[in-house]
Amino acid sequence: MSSRKEHDAYGGLAGAAVAIGFALVRSGPVQPIDLLAEAFGGYLSGRYLGSPLPDLFEPATSSHHRSTMHSVAVTSLVAYDGATRMNEVAEGLRRSAEQHAQGVDQQPEKATEHQLMRVLKRMAAGAVVGVPAGYISHNLADSWTPRSIPLVTKGF
Repeated sequence: MSSRKEHDAYGGLAGAAVAIGFALVRSGPVQPIDLLAEAFGGYLSGRYLGSPLPDLFEPATSSHHRSTMHSVAVTSLVAYDGATRMNEVAEGLRRSAEQHAQGVDQQPEKATEHQLMRVLKRMAAGAVVGVPAGYISHNLADSWTPRSIPLVTKGF
């Protein structure tokens, strides 16, 4: 059985990797600071929000605790939703971050404020896609254990 420490590590790595992947596949060049901010946001949310969710819904009192929220069906739904709706939210945050990047040139007296908002919004974009990545990493790690995870619910 994977430990909480392992789940947290996998969740952070998955969140950062997925955030980087989504940031890179969007059209247009990505600045290194933007990529770093999204990776950091994805890491934090994957580790601290997404990865603990399955055990929050179904507490790990024994290796028999895995039911619907640990299932292949729910994990697939989270993967699909994470790849579509969550990325739409992240794209909105990226567009807003770009407006702040343009604000640096338009309002030099507020350059620091615009740069900070740009980085925070890019972190939020990474965080949005990092949560489902962390959730999926948790269930993927559990699927490799001897008890595995159910298809739909416990016993099925």
